[in-house]
Amino acid sequence: MTDIYPIQLHAQPYEAKLNLNGNSYHLIFGRQINGWFLCIPNHRIGVELAHPSDRFWNKESLEAAGMAVNEASTIACALKELSQFI
Repeated sequence: MTDIYPIQLHAQPYEAKLNLNGNSYHLIFGRQINGWFLCIPNHRIGVELAHPSDRFWNKESLEAAGMAVNEASTIACALKELSQFI
């Protein structure tokens, strides 16, 4: 089961908490001079993103950083959902 809890979506950096299969992911994302970024500090992940709504590219970026396919896919989907509110 996946639950998304927005923490801060009014200004950058945006933050949300994602619960997935008993694990918690603290998502911190936003824009920087070279594009979008995502940090998941409690899993030691930091990646470049396409726009948060781009599930395919973002999933690939997370997988390239060593994240398992299921987690990368779910996080990319959560970012797409969150992108509607930023």
